[in-house]
Amino acid sequence: MKPQRVARTAAIAWTLASVFYLLAETLAAAAFSPGYDYGYNYISDLGVVTCGVAFEGRSICSPLHNLMNTAFITEGLLFFLAGWCTTKLLVGTRKAVFLALVVVHSIGIILVGTFHGSTAAIADGTARYHMFGAVLAIVGGNVVIWVSAPLWKQLGPASRQRLLSIVLPILGLLSTGMLVLNMARPDLKFVPDGVWERGGVYSIILWNITTGLWLFGYREPQAGPGSEFSLIA
Repeated sequence: MKPQRVARTAAIAWTLASVFYLLAETLAAAAFSPGYDYGYNYISDLGVVTCGVAFEGRSICSPLHNLMNTAFITEGLLFFLAGWCTTKLLVGTRKAVFLALVVVHSIGIILVGTFHGSTAAIADGTARYHMFGAVLAIVGGNVVIWVSAPLWKQLGPASRQRLLSIVLPILGLLSTGMLVLNMARPDLKFVPDGVWERGGVYSIILWNITTGLWLFGYREPQAGPGSEFSLIA
């Protein structure tokens, strides 16, 4: 496949991964009962399959849980496709680390969409897979962004993309750290858990979109001496 087509496939996959996710989250939240609070509720509440249950003090009923879980799994599959296509445009050993971390995030978010966080899941033991998947998805996703930062210069002028690939994972991992602190020390909780969780997740979602839009400007290298990969600035 020609580099131009590979870049376009990656761009579409990065972008769709987040657009579909955000659309599904918005629709699932709107259908949530008795009412979804973006600060108080966890994202995973939207994927709980049992309606009318109470979990950790939250009343959960997500009629569109299938849509949300499909979005989790789709994001993982598209993230992998986008990452795999992107490595086809890169050189060096660091791209292998990048792809390995892409796989970590993809596996994690697919586990989140397959196993759910609820009292029933705790009872049957599957909640552990949900939690493990969430760690892989959030931590792995933010780390892969950070690892990607120096790689973009291979594809041409990329100062803004490199900066985003440094700043976003820092914010994402700090938010995740604050979420863990909230869980360990509820008495120190100044901001609701849902806010910190979204900080860790939305850093990845935003990066997907910016990376996709950036790669849409990819130009196939011209044959001849001195040719190089370039992107529209």
